[in-house]
Amino acid sequence: MTTRYDFKFTMSPSVCSDHVNFSILLDSNGPEMYLTDVNFSGGCQGNLMAVSRLLDGMKVADAIDKMDNIMCGKRKTSCANEFASRLRSAALSLE
Repeated sequence: MTTRYDFKFTMSPSVCSDHVNFSILLDSNGPEMYLTDVNFSGGCQGNLMAVSRLLDGMKVADAIDKMDNIMCGKRKTSCANEFASRLRSAALSLE
């Protein structure tokens, strides 16, 4: 049986995106967490829509590894980096 957990986080004012919604799927047969239904509001919608599609169905740990520490221009963060941080917090809340 798969259990779905929905999350909504506010993004840092340091990035263009305002909020991110996503779901984590947990399979009762194993410890893996999978990401689905990622939706950013605000920001560069074309790029964030592409990111959302690429992340759909990915293991949470893999998504965090791929997006962590990505910077945007001269900023010390990015929408991807901020999302990795929120995703990490969500995953920890389910352990």
